[in-house]
Amino acid sequence: MDTVVVIPVKTPKVIRPWSPEEDQKLKELVAEGKGKKAISIELKKNYPNVSRRIKKLGLPIVNERRLDANQRYIQSISFFKEGKTVGEIANLLHIKSTTVESYLSREGLLYRSAGSSQAELAISPRRGQKWTLEEEELVTQMFQNGQTVESIARSQCRTVLGINHRLVKLRLIETLEN
Repeated sequence: MDTVVVIPVKTPKVIRPWSPEEDQKLKELVAEGKGKKAISIELKKNYPNVSRRIKKLGLPIVNERRLDANQRYIQSISFFKEGKTVGEIANLLHIKSTTVESYLSREGLLYRSAGSSQAELAISPRRGQKWTLEEEELVTQMFQNGQTVESIARSQCRTVLGINHRLVKLRLIETLEN
């Protein structure tokens, strides 16, 4: 009886080549001072692939782990304004989320309401300021167009609670939403 030997054959990894548009976006992100991890997330490519491409193109890159405090501070604010969460920013910059919260609080981008848990943060540079008719009209339009209260709060630099109270006052909702 003959013995059959099966030899496993490895299939080569197929790596999708970089398009000129991806190279251009990569160059722009590097010029903005973004790190490899942030770039890999934005370009939806894996970290080693981004690292190799940056090296191949000879682009200067910031080592995320060696950013000084001032750079982390500036990048935290920039990422937040792009819509990233506190947790995502902390992961991208390799710092604690409480540090990110501290940076954003100093800029007046976040506040902690009395009795809130650590995770309950709200955007609030206009907290407590008088509402204008234009602002009320814009909030009404945004709400009627189906935007969430959270997105309205972010765009208007108000708290979610403040937007909810204004929606009640404008008779767009009957009671406060949770």
